[in-house]
Amino acid sequence: MMALRRALLILAALGLVSGVIVTLVILSSDHENHRGAALASTLVIGWAFIGAGLFAWWRRPESSIGSLMVLTGFFWFFNGLITSDLPAVFAAGYLFSSLSYGFLIHMLLAFPDGRLETRLERAVVIGAYVDVTVLQMPQGLVVDTANLSGCDGCPPNPLLIHSYPGLFDAMNGLQALVAIVVIGGLVVALVRRWRRWTVARRRAFAPVLLAGGATLALTAGQLAAGTAGNDSVQTAFFIASLVPLALIPFTFLAGVLASRVSRAGAVSDLVAGLSDHQGDAGLRDALAEALADPSLELVYWAAETGGYVDRNGHPRELPGPQSARLATVVEHNGAPVGAIIHAGTLDDATEMVETVAGAAGLGLENERLNAELLARLEELKASRARIVAAGYEERRRVERDLHDGAQQRLVSLALTLRLARSKLDDDPAGAAQLLAASSDELEGATAELRELARGIHPAILTDRGLATALEALVNRAPLPVELDAELTRRPAPDIEAALYYVVSEALTNVTRHAAASRATVGLAEVGDQLVAEISDDGRGGADPSGSGLRGLADRVAALDGALSVENRASGGTVVRARIPLG
Repeated sequence: MMALRRALLILAALGLVSGVIVTLVILSSDHENHRGAALASTLVIGWAFIGAGLFAWWRRPESSIGSLMVLTGFFWFFNGLITSDLPAVFAAGYLFSSLSYGFLIHMLLAFPDGRLETRLERAVVIGAYVDVTVLQMPQGLVVDTANLSGCDGCPPNPLLIHSYPGLFDAMNGLQALVAIVVIGGLVVALVRRWRRWTVARRRAFAPVLLAGGATLALTAGQLAAGTAGNDSVQTAFFIASLVPLALIPFTFLAGVLASRVSRAGAVSDLVAGLSDHQGDAGLRDALAEALADPSLELVYWAAETGGYVDRNGHPRELPGPQSARLATVVEHNGAPVGAIIHAGTLDDATEMVETVAGAAGLGLENERLNAELLARLEELKASRARIVAAGYEERRRVERDLHDGAQQRLVSLALTLRLARSKLDDDPAGAAQLLAASSDELEGATAELRELARGIHPAILTDRGLATALEALVNRAPLPVELDAELTRRPAPDIEAALYYVVSEALTNVTRHAAASRATVGLAEVGDQLVAEISDDGRGGADPSGSGLRGLADRVAALDGALSVENRASGGTVVRARIPLG
C-alpha cells in the first residue's frame, strides 16, 4: 500500500505539472481565438478525471477504473497542445488527443467493476482503440495543417510527407464512420447493462453512464458534421459535448458516496430487521430485506465434511461460475462460517453484501453451529441405519455360512455315526472305518467353526491384542505386507475391533481390486489418537462411498473417529483411520 501511495502521489504531481504546461501552451497561442474557454475546459476536464481516477485507484487498486480515468485525464491535456504555435507540439496534440476518447469508452464499459463482461463490450473497446490509433495517426502523414479547413493559423505539419487532401478526407471519413459505429455499440452495451442492474445500483451509478453516453452521442454528431463539412455545427456539437464530459468524474464521486450511504443503510436495515424477525429464519429474512433480495439463501460451513449445509443440515453446493446466482463467503475471526447466495443482479454484492455480511457475522456463526449440529445428527441417523443394515446382513452371512458349511458337515457326521452304530455287531471293521471318517468330518467342522468365529471376532485379538492380531492377519495376506505397529498401551476392546476390521477390509480390497505388488500397514499413537494407515502401490481409484469402506467409516465414526481415503496421483491408495483413545 505504501508503494501504491507513492505512485499515486507521483501521478498527482505529474497531473499538476501537465496542467501547468498546458496552461502555458494555451496562453502563448497565437491561433487560438478563445484561449480562456480552451484553458478552462482543458484544465477542468483533465484535472477532474485525474483526481477522480487517483481516488478510485486508491480505493480499489484491483480495478482498472482508476487507471482508465487517469489515462483519460492525461491524454485530454493533449487537446491543449493543439493550440501550440510550435509545429512539433501541435503535431503531438493532433496525433494523441483522440486517445482520451478510447480510454473513456473503455472506462464506461468496464464501469463500475473494472472488467468487460460480454463479447460486445470487448468488441466495442477494440474498435475504439483501433479508431483513435490505426485510423488516426496515419492521417498525420498526408494532412497539410497550415491549409486545413477550420484550423486557421495552425502551424505546418512536421510529419507531412506529401499533401493528399482527397486521401485525408477519405481516411477522416472512415475514422468518423467507425467512431459512429463504435458509439452505437457502446449505447447498446450500456442499455443491456442498465437492464441487468438493480434499482439501487442504477440510482448510484447510472449518472456516470448517462453523462458518458451523452458525451459520446454529441461526439458522434460532431464527427458527422465534420464529415459533411459543416464547421459551425461541428464546433457547436464539440462545445456541447464538453458539459457532460466534465460531469463524468463528479457523477462518479457522487455515485461512490451514494453507494457508501446505501451500504450504511443496508447495515442499519439489517440491525433493525434482526429485532423484528425471530426464529430460525430471522437472520435470512433480515438479510433479504437489507439487500432487497427475497430469493436470498443462507448456507453454513460444516468443517467435518468440508462443505456447506443448509439450516436443516442437508448438504448444499454453491452456485457455479455459469449460474445466474452468486455466492459471497462470510468469515468470522478469519474462518469461514457460511455463504450468502443471492441474485446475480446484486453484483454490487461484492461490497454491499460483504458489508452486510460482516455485520451479520456473529449471528451467522451462531446459526452455523446449529446447522452443523443438525448435519451431524443427519449423518448420525444415516450412519445408525447403515450399521443396523450391516448388522442384519452380517447375521444373514453367518446364518448362510453355518447352514452351508458346518451344519452340513454335522448332519453328514450324524448320518455316518448312525450307520457305524448299525454295523457294530455285523461288520466291526466297516464300523471302524466309518468312525474314522466321522472323526475327520468332525475335525473339518471344527475348523470351519473356528474360521467362522475368527470372522466374527478373532480369538487372537481378545487374547493377545491388536498388534499380534494384525501380525497374524498380514502373515495370511496373499501379497507381501509390511507391518509397523508401535503401541505403548493396549487400547479398549471396541477400538481394537474397529481398527482390526479396518485393516482387514482394506487388505481385502487391495488383494481383490488394486493389482498391487505390496502393501504397508502402520499403527501408531498420535497425540490422543490411535491411527491406522494402510497403503499400497496399486492402481488406486478406491471409492470412499462404496459399501465396504462406508461400513468401516460408520464403525469408526461410532467411536468418534474418522476414516479417510486418499488416491495418490503417483498411484496407490492410502486408507487412514483415526480413533480417540479416550
